[in-house]
Amino acid sequence: MLKRLLLPALVLAVLALGLAPLVRALRLRLAAGDIYPPYSSLRADPLGARALHDALAGLPGREVRRRLDPLAPSAGGVRLLAGLPAGELAGLGDAALEELDAFLRAGGRLVLALRPEPRRTRRTWLAEHQLTNAPVLPGTGGPAGVRWKFRLAWQDLPAPADDGPPADFAQRTTNAPAALPAQLAWRSGRTLVPEDDAWRVLYARGDAAVLAARRVGAGELVVLTDAFPLANEAQRRARETALLAWLVGGAAVVEFDEVALGVAQTPGVAGLARRYRLHGLAAGLLLLAALFVWRAARPLAPPEAEPPPDAAVRGGDAATGLARLFQRHVPAADLPRTSLEEWRRAVLAHRPECAELAARLAARVEADAARPFHLRDPLGTLAAMHADADAGPRRRAGGAPGDFPASA
Repeated sequence: MLKRLLLPALVLAVLALGLAPLVRALRLRLAAGDIYPPYSSLRADPLGARALHDALAGLPGREVRRRLDPLAPSAGGVRLLAGLPAGELAGLGDAALEELDAFLRAGGRLVLALRPEPRRTRRTWLAEHQLTNAPVLPGTGGPAGVRWKFRLAWQDLPAPADDGPPADFAQRTTNAPAALPAQLAWRSGRTLVPEDDAWRVLYARGDAAVLAARRVGAGELVVLTDAFPLANEAQRRARETALLAWLVGGAAVVEFDEVALGVAQTPGVAGLARRYRLHGLAAGLLLLAALFVWRAARPLAPPEAEPPPDAAVRGGDAATGLARLFQRHVPAADLPRTSLEEWRRAVLAHRPECAELAARLAARVEADAARPFHLRDPLGTLAAMHADADAGPRRRAGGAPGDFPASA
C-alpha cells in the first residue's frame, strides 16, 4: 500500500516545487501592476499612478475610487483621465463623449492628461498628416476637439544635454492661480491650440499652450498634454504638490477613469444582483425552489392506507349488477320494456312453455305505454310483471327466484 502511494506523492511534490516559482513571479507581476496600461492607478511601477491614488485615499473626508464599469453613473466630483494617447482621444465614440459632456454639464471636473510623447515618431506623423476620409484628421483632437473647441499640435522638444529623455519647461501664464508653480518640467512635444475664447491657458511652452481649462456647463474641463506630473515617478523625483492640489481641488469624490484606458470590469449576474439589491428576490426564489422540491418529495395530503394483499373485495351477484346497470343507464319510463326484452333473451329461448307468460307481460307493457305520459306507472307495471312471472309457469317448472330481471 505504501509503495503505491509513494509515486503519486513524489509527482505532486515535484509539481509543487516547479509551480512555486511561477506563482511567485505572477504575484510579483500583479503586485507591480505592469500588466495594466501606462498611467493606470492600478500600476505601482514608475509608469503607473497608484501613488497618487493611494495618497488621495489616505486624506480624511475624501472618497477615492476607480471607474471600472462603463455603465456605472458618475456622482460628480473630479474625474482623472490620465495617460490617454492622442490618437485614442481622436477615436472616442459618440457615446463616451456624450457621457463625459453630461458629467461636465452636471458640475463635474474632468482632468484630461494625455500620454507624453517626447519624440514624433513616424506613426505619429502619419496619423496627423495622412489624408483620410474622416472629417477631422486623427491625432488632432477628433470629435472631442470639435465638441470642446480645441485641436492638438506639435512643438519639438529641445535636444537633451545628457542621455536623458527630451524635456522642456512650461511657464505659468497670467491666467493661472498664483498658488501654482512658476514653471513645470514638460516631457511631451504635444501642444494645445484653443479654438474658443472660453479657454484659459494656464501653462505654455513659448507661445504654445500645454495646460488649459474651460467651463462646460456647470463643470470644468482641464487638458494637460503631459500626464507625467500624475505618474509614480514624478511623485518620487519631481513632485508638484501645488499642481496636484489644484487639479483635485476640494472635491469630496475623486474618480480615476480606468475604462478609457481599456481596463473594464464586466459584472456578471451576481454582480448585477448585488448592485441593484436583489438579495430579497434571490432569497425568495431559493425558498420557492425549496418548497417545490419538498412538495415533490412529500405531498401535503397524507397518503391513503393501502389494503392488505389478502383482503377480499366485496361484490354482488349477476342480478344485483344488472339492477345497478338498469339504474344508471335505463330511464324509469323504459324499465318495463327493457326488462321484458332482457327476460325474453335469457329465458324464452330455452323455455318455450313461457310463451303465454311472455304475451301477458307484453300486454301489460303496451297497456302502460298507451297511457298519457303523466299517468304512466313504470314501477307499478314492473311489479305486476314480476307477480305474473312468479305465478306463471316459472314456478311450475321449478325455476329459481331471480329469473325475471325485475325481481332484482
